[in-house]
Amino acid sequence: MGGNMEDNNRKGIKIKSGTWYEELKDNGRIENIYYSDEMLDMLGYTHEEFPDTLEALIEHIHPDDVGIMMTGAVDAATRIIDGYDVQYRIRNKAGKYILVNATGKFLETPEGRPNVMHGAMIDLSQIYEGDSDDNESVASSELIDTVFQIMGAARWQAVYNEKGETRSIYYSDEFRKMLGYESIDEFSNTAEALLAHVYPDDRVKVERFIYKVEITNEIDRVFEAEYRIYRKNGSVIWLRVLCKKLFNMNGTPSEAIGVAIDVTNDKLAERQRHLVDILSREFTSVWYISARSHKMTLVQQNDRRTTTSSAISEGLQYNSYEKMFSDYIDKYVDEVDKERVRKEVAFGNLITRVKEGELYPINYLRDNVDGTKSYFQICFARVVHNTGKLYFACGFRDIDKMIRSEMEQAEEANKAKSNFLFNMSHDIRTPMNAIIGFTELAMKKKDDSELLDNYLNNIYASSRSLLDILNSVLEMAKIESDQIEISWKATDVTQFFSSILTMFRDSIKKNKLELEYISEVTHNQIFMDRTHAEEIGMNILSNAIKYTPEGGKIKIRITEEPGPSPDECYLNTFIEDTGIGMSEEFLEHVFDNFSRERNSDTVNTSGTGLGLAITKRLIDLMGGTIHIDSKQGRGTRISITVLHRIASGDIGIVENEDDVDMSKLRGKRILLAEDNDLNAEIAMELLLDEGFEVERACDGTECIAMLKQNESNHFDVVFMDIQMPKLGGYECAKLIREFEDVKKARIPIIAVTANAFDEDRHKAMISGMNAHIAKPFEIMDVYKTMFNVFKFKNYFVNFNKIDEFKDKYIKLGCKCGSFVYKVYGDEEITYVDSATLDIFGCKTKDEFMELVGGSFSTLVHPDDIERVEHDIVRQQNAVDDGVDCVDFRITRADGEVRKIIDIGCKIFDGTDFVFYVYIADITDI
Repeated sequence: MGGNMEDNNRKGIKIKSGTWYEELKDNGRIENIYYSDEMLDMLGYTHEEFPDTLEALIEHIHPDDVGIMMTGAVDAATRIIDGYDVQYRIRNKAGKYILVNATGKFLETPEGRPNVMHGAMIDLSQIYEGDSDDNESVASSELIDTVFQIMGAARWQAVYNEKGETRSIYYSDEFRKMLGYESIDEFSNTAEALLAHVYPDDRVKVERFIYKVEITNEIDRVFEAEYRIYRKNGSVIWLRVLCKKLFNMNGTPSEAIGVAIDVTNDKLAERQRHLVDILSREFTSVWYISARSHKMTLVQQNDRRTTTSSAISEGLQYNSYEKMFSDYIDKYVDEVDKERVRKEVAFGNLITRVKEGELYPINYLRDNVDGTKSYFQICFARVVHNTGKLYFACGFRDIDKMIRSEMEQAEEANKAKSNFLFNMSHDIRTPMNAIIGFTELAMKKKDDSELLDNYLNNIYASSRSLLDILNSVLEMAKIESDQIEISWKATDVTQFFSSILTMFRDSIKKNKLELEYISEVTHNQIFMDRTHAEEIGMNILSNAIKYTPEGGKIKIRITEEPGPSPDECYLNTFIEDTGIGMSEEFLEHVFDNFSRERNSDTVNTSGTGLGLAITKRLIDLMGGTIHIDSKQGRGTRISITVLHRIASGDIGIVENEDDVDMSKLRGKRILLAEDNDLNAEIAMELLLDEGFEVERACDGTECIAMLKQNESNHFDVVFMDIQMPKLGGYECAKLIREFEDVKKARIPIIAVTANAFDEDRHKAMISGMNAHIAKPFEIMDVYKTMFNVFKFKNYFVNFNKIDEFKDKYIKLGCKCGSFVYKVYGDEEITYVDSATLDIFGCKTKDEFMELVGGSFSTLVHPDDIERVEHDIVRQQNAVDDGVDCVDFRITRADGEVRKIIDIGCKIFDGTDFVFYVYIADITDI
């Protein structure tokens, strides 16, 4: 690089330049402007020919470039960019337009208002028109280094060949000295030398910065990055790097010029100001302690209480930190904390424990003047004065309420844990004892088939009871940790209630109960979270059956009322029984966790006391209401109201097991990928008994091998476990989708796994699977899922195209994320990842859903939605892999409008048609 510069200097390329100066009014407008003699000489004018006015400058700028010049000035004045740096063409006296680079910087008043801007104009035409053997043009290093030295910065430079590829890199001596190096032998002119010194957490950021500069074709784009870098001695400093790419007149890149500024002190000062600000705002008194003299100075007092005022008055009498704290500890720190606090506030301890940019807190119990006790905190922060002298900021604050609140919460948590363990130990032991007991009896009575059948039925019933308990506990845990997703799907109301009643028909008959069912519904097709609505119905109806004596009556009535809009309706569900009822005292706690009324009527009735608690929380999540009227000895009436959207049309998805054509499924050959022998044995027996043919693979590698070894029509479906040795389920599914044999690559894959959360379902879908069934599974769920999957088996995620999209935009430094929304209805969003929340400026999913309106159609900027939906339909109709790519604008939580590009894949996830969407924020590229 240095040789090229010397060659250019020998060829006589002389860089002309000049300066200019503006004085600004209070409103930021130009009051006076001055052009130097050197600038006018560069253009060939006298002061009379080119007067000191903005109009004169605009008059000489090329008409196509006036907007560039003015936009740059406005952006600089409004602080959108830091400083003024623009290239444009300007007419000289000879009538020829020359390319210049104008740069400028603001000076501010003490109040922070810009009042002066001074800058320089450099003639770039000599650089671009200079004769060079390899058509490479390099700016004058001497001039640039001089400018950078004035700025207190160091230069680096990259030179491109005629193809626009980086040919060489040059780091100035000042850049090396900034990192503690003296020669090129220690720090070579290579990108690898720089990246080897970049702080590990910042390396990706630097690589993206370099990549952005390499691919840009924007003339006036200034790239900026801040990152940490190691010096020769192992210390870490912060660099702020600015870079601009220069182009030849034919549009090819000539070089990139960069400047690196050491902003370590600025970063530390910023963090230091933040910590001191925290102390000043949140602490009752703040002191400064000199690390040299140990003298203490009171800088702020926010608390006038007796003990605090007394302690401060006493502290003001001391010049010595050690004496002040020794007396303070003796008088005010409780005996239980005295020795510990004395050790922690020792000055030698502060030197080693109080780190740059961190607070060092010490909690203790304080003895107050009035005889009471309260929890207090001393907090230290390291402060470096602009003179270089070290101080410690020390703050005192009352944390009594916070500590006592934490203690109460811990006590409540322990109490809740104890209650939970007490309830669970009883409720789990009951079915577990039955399982163990009847198993032992069955082993002794193997030859008595009648008794054996009875024991096995009891074992099965107890197992189901134990599973219900565990499911209830897990369901409540998911609800309380905000992991429950409400998923609205088009549902047949008549079929839904019919399926619930079918489940309880035998129990009602066995208990000799009378059932009355009335449906007064106008719209039979509505959007409903069928899974959770079914759970609500089963909880309430099972209680009604459980607590209604023989000969009693249960009445179920469903009514509909108009909703707030024509496409909505309220569905009211009333369940009334003539059972034992509830006391007024118990009604106050009926929705509490583990709440069960204990009396002579319920003593032999099993249950966890979680059913109604779960029911209430699920209805709350749906935005509905539940009300219970009950009288002890007279029965109970439960009223539920939920707002639903009205559905129209039928997309052919089977939701009711009665609609499954079993004849189309029996005889299908299943490849079961399951590493656990016991789980495999249970699954194979269940499936074989239902008429399926089953072959087992013990892990993912064996699954791949069996598919490859057999004909393409040998297996009809793969049941895939997720956590397997050698090759897991997600990786296995991806490899299957990449088979050369198209028929084998498109085999339906159903995840059958104990990983039952929404995130697990998402991972299964994104790896190319067709559906997800949670263990332990019900055979009817298998039937229903298989029936739907076979019907829509070609609708799975094309992860190759999505991965290509992700890799491309991640390399460009774009923020990327994903979300899922339903194809039909109002395009409800059902899943969103944390990266997408960040793109939209949201912290939680609830905040995101409120911002975007809960659906894809309301997520897109209103001016773009019609075009976007048209493009999606057009692309979906033109392809057979369900993939589309569109761009649109979105509005962040802070009001900023951003440009987004997405790749969407229409799939069937086993229960519904959804779009899996991966997005990239391309605003900055």
